Amino acid sequence: MGIFVNRGNGSFQSACRYDKSCNSRTIFESLKIAGANSFEEHLNQYDVIHLDIAYLLVQVKDSLETVSWIQKCVIEELKELYPGILSDEDRMLPFSLSKIHHGTGARFIIIIDEWDAMFREDKDDEAAQQAYITGILPIKKYKSESALNNFDEFTMTNPGRLAEYVGFTEQEVKNLCETYHMDFSETARWYDGYSFRRMKHVYNPNPDKPEF
Repeated sequence: MGIFVNRGNGSFQSACRYDKSCNSRTIFESLKIAGANSFEEHLNQYDVIHLDIAYLLVQVKDSLETVSWIQKCVIEELKELYPGILSDEDRMLPFSLSKIHHGTGARFIIIIDEWDAMFREDKDDEAAQQAYITGILPIKKYKSESALNNFDEFTMTNPGRLAEYVGFTEQEVKNLCETYHMDFSETARWYDGYSFRRMKHVYNPNPDKPEF
């Protein structure tokens, strides 16, 4: 279905897992996630909208037009998937998704990749003096205001108990090296990316080093 409404092209494992247009059970059934209680509940149950902002910028050329162009193109594809629900007056994506949900019960998962591409590509554009990304956390809401006033924040510099998910753990790298007959010490030298208080070695590709 193109790059906007992504119905199973497998470009992301998460899209492939949730996408209801395909049966991706064989991809995940040998992985740990297959043992999760929620695996069957969510497997291939949603329409997945996948947006690659970096790719879209190449098509649009002008970052200021990106959002309106995304909405236009996604809504056009939604009209094909759900004929008779959206009209020519429906031009705002959030309201269009809500309208489809109320009409059909369909649920959507949205994946936004390279979301900061606009800031990277137009870092020298003086048309925008400043930019702020603000909003209410969607974790819990009370009417229009957030009812959540305390939460834990995990970042790349302070990931806490999520450190092992920043990259591959040392044991995971050893297992991969054994499986693919690679030298662990050499792999560690190239890909030992992060060191945290709770986990000394988290392996992640270093962009300054060439690939094997």
